[in-house]
Amino acid sequence: MFHPVILAGESGELLWPLPRQRRPKQFLTLDGGGRSLQQATVDRLLAVSGSPDALMVVTANEHRSQLLEQLPEFLLVEPIDRDTAAVPYTALTIFRHEPDTVLGLFPTDHRTTDQAVCQVMQAQAINYARDHDVPVTLGIQPNYPVTGYGYIECGQAHTAFEDAAVHYVRRFTEKPASETAADFLSCGTYLWNSGIYIWRVHSILDAFARYMLDLYAQMSEMASMRGGMWQVYPELSKISIEYAMLGHAQSVVGIPSDFGWNALRDCNALGRLL
Repeated sequence: MFHPVILAGESGELLWPLPRQRRPKQFLTLDGGGRSLQQATVDRLLAVSGSPDALMVVTANEHRSQLLEQLPEFLLVEPIDRDTAAVPYTALTIFRHEPDTVLGLFPTDHRTTDQAVCQVMQAQAINYARDHDVPVTLGIQPNYPVTGYGYIECGQAHTAFEDAAVHYVRRFTEKPASETAADFLSCGTYLWNSGIYIWRVHSILDAFARYMLDLYAQMSEMASMRGGMWQVYPELSKISIEYAMLGHAQSVVGIPSDFGWNALRDCNALGRLL
């Protein structure tokens, strides 16, 4: 089974005053259809997973009541937003029952216009992660230099799969300066970082045990304690998954993708979406 995990803990400060901490950007409705960004993300992933029971939305406790209004059946609540900590926490939860399943991480601040292609690319990434047991990310083909996105530098080709080009990821770069972003675009080997990561759940835990042993130990301790989540979680560091371990891993691969992707990272991005 494939388990999509939607990370919905951000507050969207860069879009102030449109979203506020009590009503962050994932709750915004931008498509005229009455569905918020996170509801649209759930709709998209349900089409790929095929099972509502497989899907999980992880959010901070401060957003719990709003999530219950929109997605009551899928909710997993963190005491406080701790970014990457949600990954081993969720992986440990799933690992107890399905140690060899595939888990995907998906942000909620994204909008895609070509749903059919998006679903095909996600299915290819799921199958690749399952068959090759490596972390897979969907990188977006850039068509203009933008400083509000992270970038992925592609290295040598990995094994081709289902007509998809697959490359080793050489490095992650977070929100470059405008001149650097222009260089990345002209270079032709860089992709926008979608923040979508797919891999086997046991590989996630192995990577955390190798590259973030302290966090892994804290999460393992928390999982074994009654009420441990509320005691340990606030003490955890907040760090992105790219900095936490993917930047250290040698086997991350990326699949170049183009399905009308945009991320709501700042007000300039909002202008492109409207």
